[in-house]
Amino acid sequence: MLETSFDLNFTERPLTKENDGKESDILFRHLFLGTDVINLNPGTLGVPSQSTLNAYLKFFLSPEIARFPLAQYQSGRAHLKNVRTRISSMFGFEEHRIAITNGTTSGLNNIATALYPALTTGITLGPIKVLTTTHEHYGATYGFENHIGYKMFYFDDADLEDADSFREKVLEVGPSIVLISQVTCDLGKLYPVEEFASQLIDLNSPPLMLVDCAQSFGLLPTMPSVGISGIDMVVASCHKWMMGPPGTGILALSDRLTSLIKPFYCNAHNLDEEAVLGFLESSGGQDFGKLAALDHALELYESIGTQNVINKSAALSEYFYSQFYHMMNHFEIEVDYYGAKGLLPTPEALKENDILGVLVVDFKKFDCYPLYTELNSMGIHLKCTKQTYPDGTQMNLLRIGFPFFESTDRLNHVLNQMDEILSQQLQNSKSRSSSHTLNS
Repeated sequence: MLETSFDLNFTERPLTKENDGKESDILFRHLFLGTDVINLNPGTLGVPSQSTLNAYLKFFLSPEIARFPLAQYQSGRAHLKNVRTRISSMFGFEEHRIAITNGTTSGLNNIATALYPALTTGITLGPIKVLTTTHEHYGATYGFENHIGYKMFYFDDADLEDADSFREKVLEVGPSIVLISQVTCDLGKLYPVEEFASQLIDLNSPPLMLVDCAQSFGLLPTMPSVGISGIDMVVASCHKWMMGPPGTGILALSDRLTSLIKPFYCNAHNLDEEAVLGFLESSGGQDFGKLAALDHALELYESIGTQNVINKSAALSEYFYSQFYHMMNHFEIEVDYYGAKGLLPTPEALKENDILGVLVVDFKKFDCYPLYTELNSMGIHLKCTKQTYPDGTQMNLLRIGFPFFESTDRLNHVLNQMDEILSQQLQNSKSRSSSHTLNS
């Protein structure tokens, strides 16, 4: 069991200004890195707790393990099995369908490599069609885009507005593979992937449905089911919202996809020879301490409670949105705000689940990159993306994520720094404009 010196059920109490700063500071001090650095970009890499890092170090500092290679294998194998069991318990995947990987990008790259020979055996047709969205992370799509055997097709946003439109696009393109995120990496949009997948089941030759959950695993209380749902694969990273060690992730596969790729997947000496999907996992000598750390991170997450974690992140994101919204109005900066359901209403009109721990701000014509770099220099990290879509649309995006262990006090510090930076930038801009007018 976890040894902690604080009440793990603290998040069951309502989020208020009076209790949040104190409660969250206790959690941060005891569990997460005691530093003034604020990482509001857990969608890239989260902050492992101090106890998770200690679990990693303890693995190698234990003489009976560090000096005995077979003990490293045995202990690593035990942690690997624990990790599968915990993920199955928390998110409902059948244990035999789970593989522990190095993360979303490597998992999808390996699947793309194995799928091509599996789908083209005995066939001399053209490239394999992959239908995806324009909102996918390049790390998820490059394995297909850079492979000579695949050809990419894209949903229009209108195709994703409802299940019927999704089905029509699939019928029009006739893909062998559909790849889509549950929560997009750019705008944080939540797609009803299980509803989409249900539209494919009755097709004569239903495409493989691959779902990227890198931005939702650990942020949402449930994951899409695999198998009879029509979804063939869920892929996710554990080093993002789950706050696990870097280079950890999961794959969950349907029987259909497993039987397709296994004959074409080059792997041997699996750490767990009994596991159905052991061929997808790291083999041979490896960083076994990473498995020990991941086992602990999942235990910590489970002990705090999935719903508690999610409720806290959502409450923090709503709080920040309210403050930031009024700041942008004060500076007269034209922006759009995006949440799980798309464009957000005003803070006063928010409804439940409009924001699920992530706020995306499109600065339109305002260059937000100087703000991003200045915040970085102060130890405040956000995600900044200058995005150009296939239709030519350009967006200047800040993606701001809210880990459950943060506090309103620390968010107020971020807001204050933003206010000062923007005030100075706008003042400098006015000065340059005045100087240009005088000289012209």
